[in-house]
Amino acid sequence: MKRIIFFGLFLLISCTKDSVQEQIDDNLTPTDDTEEFTLFVNGQNQGLIDANFTRTENLFNHLGGGIINFTADGKLSSFKIRYNDPNNGTSKDFQNYSPNSQHFFNFSLTNLNEVKKTFKISFSGYVYANPLNLNSESKYVNGEVKGKYVDRIPFVFGITHKAKINNVLWEKTYGTTQVIPGATPRVIKHDFDNGLYKIEIHFNHGVVSVGNYNFSNSDISNKIVVMKYNMTTHTYEKYIGTGSLNFLSVDGIYRGVYQFSGNNENNPEDVIQVTDGSFKFKYP
Repeated sequence: MKRIIFFGLFLLISCTKDSVQEQIDDNLTPTDDTEEFTLFVNGQNQGLIDANFTRTENLFNHLGGGIINFTADGKLSSFKIRYNDPNNGTSKDFQNYSPNSQHFFNFSLTNLNEVKKTFKISFSGYVYANPLNLNSESKYVNGEVKGKYVDRIPFVFGITHKAKINNVLWEKTYGTTQVIPGATPRVIKHDFDNGLYKIEIHFNHGVVSVGNYNFSNSDISNKIVVMKYNMTTHTYEKYIGTGSLNFLSVDGIYRGVYQFSGNNENNPEDVIQVTDGSFKFKYP
């Protein structure tokens, strides 16, 4: 009987030791959940940066200063930094070049775990004092992020702008809004994907009503303007043509559909067909 008790005690001690050792080994093993934001500006490490993000539908937004925003399908929305010059103590904002951003800025979403709500991205390229001018002051940035995110409920669901250009999907990744003052302010939504094309939505806020508008380029407002980036001149070329724009709601949430066909103003053989255009945005 004593031998049986002693043997059982030996097994218990041995198993317990092995379990503790396994736990220690697990604790020492690094995991992919470690948060880390590494950023170099002109080769200089910018130190500790918060690696927490939010996700609102398809868009990831950086919480720690809004440096980088991107989409769940791996497209860069924007990259912005405020650079503090160590030589004179001044600070200045820099952003990635907006037109055809995939050509001028390298971005890669290498991992997205929607269960653990973690991701990994890497980036490199130049950012500019004027994001529409390649000749403006620039800084070179590179780095990577191993981050976490929390889901955020949007104020308005389904914010989007997409279309098919010659049967290829175009989808907004970044945009700005321009307001031209007047008795009836004219609003222009400048929407970029991360490729060659830019699509503008023109409308008169407070005047436009639900309904269909047939338009040509000569119309001042309530129209769609399509442009293509020229890699030689680094300017946008407009397509001249006609289309229809149907506003489905204009009560602070603008929603609509459109189609357009036309020719490049500088190359008539460059023909474009825009179909299945749809958008939804909040304004003002």
